[in-house]
Amino acid sequence: MILFELSIIIPVLNEEENIATLIDLLHERSYGISAEIIVVDGGSSDRTMEISLSKNATVISSAKGRPMQMNKGAERASGKILWFLHADSIPPVHYDKFILEAVQSGYLSGCFRMQFQTSNLLLRFFGWLTRFNSEYCRGGDQSLFVTADVFDKSGKYNEQYLIFEDNEILPRIKKLCKFKVIQHTLFTSIRRYRDNGIYRLQYRFMRLHTMYRRGATIDELLVYYKKHVK
Repeated sequence: MILFELSIIIPVLNEEENIATLIDLLHERSYGISAEIIVVDGGSSDRTMEISLSKNATVISSAKGRPMQMNKGAERASGKILWFLHADSIPPVHYDKFILEAVQSGYLSGCFRMQFQTSNLLLRFFGWLTRFNSEYCRGGDQSLFVTADVFDKSGKYNEQYLIFEDNEILPRIKKLCKFKVIQHTLFTSIRRYRDNGIYRLQYRFMRLHTMYRRGATIDELLVYYKKHVK
């Protein structure tokens, strides 16, 4: 098996509008660290898989759901480091160099700070908070890098958590290794905020985080999410 330094794992579902741009950016902004791009499709009905293949990404199929898709991608990966990335992300220039430097410095897991693609002051404030190494400021939009060895030892993503999968896995990872917030910005779209309303959706997310911290079950979180978030 060819062993890469980095395996970039992208869970997708009907992402034909974003996937080509992301793959192009991953090539354009790479420092040149050996990497593979694995697109894990959860049953797209558009051209996501076709476009990904045309960009020479490895494409595999999975049951629908980010934790299942990311675990499936990790099983296929041959890199020493796994980087889980959302399809609507814009990575920083030389993202691969920053990840490798962090791992070589003893931080076997981490993420980037994140900023929304908007001038809205509330969202810019919440983006600013992501520079701090606190579980209250974490989310999947920031991406997650972790060595393959630590990921396996952590028990991987809990596939019952169709939301909050990143929040659920982080405490398990942090028990095994040091975690670093790389102080370079990864941008993400605000499409969910456009669909739901910025202030309404941020309120819903705050309610969900509060419920999660108070010990709500995953079923309770999913009921609330499906009722209030498009």
